[in-house]
Amino acid sequence: MGRVLFESEELKKRFYETFLYCEENNIDFMVDSIDLDPYSLGKDFILTEFLNKEDFEEDVYITDNTEIRVILPHSEDDEEISFGYFYQAIRNALQGRIEENKQFISPYLYLVHVSCDFILLEKLNQHSYSIKQQWGDTDIHISITQGLTSFGLRLTMDGEYDEYYPPVLSNETFIEVLAKDKMDPQTFEEIVQSYIFELQATFPLNVQRSIRITGIDYYDDEDEVAVLNKQQIKMRPLMRGKGISSLLKIYNSCNEVQDNEFRILNYTKVIEYVSQTVIRKEMLDSVLKKLYSPKVLQPNATYILELEKLYDEHRNNKKDHQAIKLTIETCCDLADIIDTAPVFLKKHNELKKNRDNKELRSACFDELANAVSDTRNMLAHAKTNYKLKGNECPNDQLSEFADCLKVVAIQVIRWFARQHEDSRII
Repeated sequence: MGRVLFESEELKKRFYETFLYCEENNIDFMVDSIDLDPYSLGKDFILTEFLNKEDFEEDVYITDNTEIRVILPHSEDDEEISFGYFYQAIRNALQGRIEENKQFISPYLYLVHVSCDFILLEKLNQHSYSIKQQWGDTDIHISITQGLTSFGLRLTMDGEYDEYYPPVLSNETFIEVLAKDKMDPQTFEEIVQSYIFELQATFPLNVQRSIRITGIDYYDDEDEVAVLNKQQIKMRPLMRGKGISSLLKIYNSCNEVQDNEFRILNYTKVIEYVSQTVIRKEMLDSVLKKLYSPKVLQPNATYILELEKLYDEHRNNKKDHQAIKLTIETCCDLADIIDTAPVFLKKHNELKKNRDNKELRSACFDELANAVSDTRNMLAHAKTNYKLKGNECPNDQLSEFADCLKVVAIQVIRWFARQHEDSRII
């Protein structure tokens, strides 16, 4: 006759702890391999006696990988997970807390409740949106998860559920950050900001932080059509360092609204945020060229005038339009921008037909900088007597222009992240 065998005494101890936790919190804990289910639990049930009996057909081995089934209170479906995952989820739930029904925070785990395009997400290979990397001195793993999490277990422990509001819904989605060492909430938040940026810059996913609601949202498969290759698309490592978190907060704020005017204003803020670093870098490069000139050893009037001219040009770059133009020229690739350019950007549409024309490319940077500056001023002032400059985006093309500026903002952010921290102006 067979009996129940555990991989280790430590695992056996964890199994008992898990069973007691489930009893205390009205969670159905089932292990099909040993016929342990709620229906076999009577008043006189003793787990020790059940596990020590020897009337199994053959020996049953319990490991961290043993599949179990769990049903939380008022949940209609069971969750099939490994015992090791469930035990760790319980540990995190015991150590953590839920904040504003939006996120779960513990020393090693951060869960952020989000809404996103479920159908598009299912088309992606999970490995393509999962990232393992170092953040400072700590190894982290960040991904998107659904189903049973420490968030739902914490809700169960706190009694925050009822018949119409179960602690777990099958289509609930979370951004999950796991850290090898303890992390503070601010660091977790910086990681999430960086991850949301990379998600939306890589995939056609609209990811928004959201409050956990009490009803079930139904998603219409026919609302979105997208063809995604599960193998080819991969995300870049997450960005971090001086100025990155603040910059990503500006960019990510556009994900949570449908207002195109708001999006245009904030994508412009991204450009302006980085512009000071671009201007400083351009000035230093220009000055260094002059300082390495042979003339510096015997400076004459001409050389001094050249330095004066250089200073005037730098001062001119600080003007709104010039700063935006220089930033776009320095950070952006027109090849990615022209495909999203709205109709009113005529130079950009001409460039689609003649991509090798250098003069036209230069004109495109001017056109885009004028459009960004003038549209921003038009939206920011919003006065009845405001005089248009003629380069503003028409109202019926604001959506397309916002999408175009999103591409610009992504490229600007990536350029900023590539600069040495000492070079970044914030």
